Amino acid sequence: MIGVPVYIHGGTIIATGGGVENFYGGAGIGGSFGCSNGTITITGGNITATGARSAAGIGSGPFNDCEADITITGGNITATGGSTQSGHGGAGIGGGFGGNAGNGKVIIKDNAEVIAVGGDEAAGIGGGAEVGDYGGEGAEVSITRNARVTALSGGYKTCAIGNGGGDSYKGPLTLGDNMKV
Repeated sequence: MIGVPVYIHGGTIIATGGGVENFYGGAGIGGSFGCSNGTITITGGNITATGARSAAGIGSGPFNDCEADITITGGNITATGGSTQSGHGGAGIGGGFGGNAGNGKVIIKDNAEVIAVGGDEAAGIGGGAEVGDYGGEGAEVSITRNARVTALSGGYKTCAIGNGGGDSYKGPLTLGDNMKV
């Protein structure tokens, strides 16, 4: 199931995914448990997005793929993936735990300033932690035109930008002019 498109053009937004204690939750901005995100477009604003248990900060909920593009062209964005006590994390931007990010693109450009922090075993930008043989694939990521990006992985076999823990597919990465990663 794919969620609805989300467009953010400014303002101050603090978005925290919801969930039930001891169960998986939803993304700060994007999909919920078992639900992928729709297209997400952010053109400005001061945004803090935190995923609930095992969900991405911006992207999909756990056990579902990041199916649609995430485009950030401006603003100050901090996105943090959620984790469980057993280490099942969602990406800061991308897929939730057990979800791939390979079906969508993450495009960060222009004057966007982004900090993306992966939950346990998840990428800062890309795939969430792998479960069994599923999940963790990285997204196609493009960072260009004066964008400033800080991406931190959630550790254990995880890329800052690319795959989540346990998966080897990182996805293509394009770095352009005047950006800083």
